[in-house]
Amino acid sequence: MKRSSTARAEVREDDGLDVDVTKLRVLGRGLGVGKKVTPRLLREAMAITQVAMASRMGMDQSQVSKIEAGSDHLVSTLRRYAEALGGELDVAIVLKGRRHRIG
Repeated sequence: MKRSSTARAEVREDDGLDVDVTKLRVLGRGLGVGKKVTPRLLREAMAITQVAMASRMGMDQSQVSKIEAGSDHLVSTLRRYAEALGGELDVAIVLKGRRHRIG
């Protein structure tokens, strides 16, 4: 697979994601192994406003703000958020180095 010269090794051009990796770095997080990326950071990197996100999710902008400010998210809410970004949520438990995807 061809790797992007502007992104770290974990991000490949053919991943199908339209994420501004440069903006992620500028915002201070990056996409390194073991790094966490917040929902807000992904939304901003994709140049989507909270108002547009709220419209995509069928809710008010204030609700999107609360989702992004929270630290304990419901999986169902994160799934809707991921889908509104045009992606999908992948939840897994890793046991002894094996990844077990959850529903």
